Amino acid sequence: MIYEDENAESSVDNGDFDIAIPFRLTLEEGGEPEITVFPSLRRVAKEFSERFGSDPERIFSKEAVNWTRERIRPYLTERLFELCPGCGDHFINYRLGAVDRGLILPETRLITGESGLENLTGYDFDAMDQFGHICYGTIVGDRIVSAACTNYPCDLSDPDEPEVEIGVETHEDWRGRGFAASNCAALASALLGHGVGVLYECESENTPSLKLIEKLGGREFARNFCVVGNRVPTIF
Repeated sequence: MIYEDENAESSVDNGDFDIAIPFRLTLEEGGEPEITVFPSLRRVAKEFSERFGSDPERIFSKEAVNWTRERIRPYLTERLFELCPGCGDHFINYRLGAVDRGLILPETRLITGESGLENLTGYDFDAMDQFGHICYGTIVGDRIVSAACTNYPCDLSDPDEPEVEIGVETHEDWRGRGFAASNCAALASALLGHGVGVLYECESENTPSLKLIEKLGGREFARNFCVVGNRVPTIF
């Protein structure tokens, strides 16, 4: 099934955003592939369907992903965008159910702002707290060495809050100690305890991330890939 995203293409043409996603393929468990594409690129979506069909092994293969990126590259180049160099894999989407709280280590706690601690992750905890994200981190001494956070704001007091995706990051010097699993387990337990579903997405070839979600007991429910373009900076 092919859907046209006219609003997103108009935003790109109007210069509203520095990121463009002209093609997105999603396949949910038990469903049919769905392609969301800019209207100007509908022919690419149609050709993709004819060429690769609906078999998950084919539509998410490197051949399919690379074919799509190359077919859309001219469109992006014409509009002064370039293909995102690190966006070449497809992604696997998981849903977490009951999480083993035995994974939670004593060093893991709720993070509400940095509170003077040295932050070794890429998260801005003050901003995350201000905008309503929820974070659990591992604190060793006076440093935050790992953290798991909701990827967008989440209000646990809202009974209608449905599902939220989480992400995790651990400083390279502190990996392999169970901190990522601990933080994700603590965050997921807090969310699930308030009736909020927990989602997790990882790249298909990110082995550590795949091992993490297996440890957490995640269940795959969908796969997707996007063609992403970044606006080329204008130099005056």
